[in-house]
Amino acid sequence: KPAVLARFDRLASDAEAALTFVEESGGHGLDRGALVRRAGLDPASADAHVSTLSRQAQVTEIDGRLFTTQVRGDAETRLLATLAAFHRTHPTEPGLPRETLRSGTAERFAPALFEATLADLARRGVILAGDRVRLSCHQPAASAAETELVDRVDAALLAAGLTPPDAGALA
Repeated sequence: KPAVLARFDRLASDAEAALTFVEESGGHGLDRGALVRRAGLDPASADAHVSTLSRQAQVTEIDGRLFTTQVRGDAETRLLATLAAFHRTHPTEPGLPRETLRSGTAERFAPALFEATLADLARRGVILAGDRVRLSCHQPAASAAETELVDRVDAALLAAGLTPPDAGALA
């Protein structure tokens, strides 16, 4: 009950109510229209509160949806942790397919938050993002066995000269 009472105390102030509703929206965010309806504010008041919260670095707006800066940070942390785990388990891969990364976070984060977070990380040089996403410090590396196999095939091809060996001899 104390948590419920504390929530009601926060809702008594329009500014605190606005922040509370954005916090409660989590990674899905809250559009301004929903904020107006939920907080019982007129659009101008809602805009003023959002501006204040943005200046105080408590709320950020992405594609018309409001997110707390904590949720934005959580999205970044989760994406980076997912990429680091992928690189540990798949060191030879050039990166995690973008759609796989998106689907792994879709239940927690709105698409706009996912895209904005990737764009921000790429702009800061933390990741490289295209069809595949990887940490900028990750360099795909072949295993020792793979490197040995490539070296053997290269040697066989060079030794054969103009008469390359058939596929069976390379296996």
